[in-house]
Amino acid sequence: MRKTMLALVCLSGLVGACDQASDAADREFAEQFRANCISSATGGQLPTDLVAEACDCALGKIEERYSTAEKLALTNEQAEPIAMECLAEVNPANG
Repeated sequence: MRKTMLALVCLSGLVGACDQASDAADREFAEQFRANCISSATGGQLPTDLVAEACDCALGKIEERYSTAEKLALTNEQAEPIAMECLAEVNPANG
């Protein structure tokens, strides 16, 4: 539904509204990604602060590499290698 609304706003020719919708989608993605990343990883043996740092790193890399539309369609198979890369960066002993 979010993708459809974003596409409709963008197609309407309202560039300013499209930018606002895109910004809102980016913020929502970031909030959900971080929360899901932390909650899925904190059940392991790593400290919460280390998990949060790795998740923030992964979010940053995803935001650099993918457009808003691509982020909304991102799969676990695409995100997992990025998260593992960040985990190795923040915790080199276990990476």
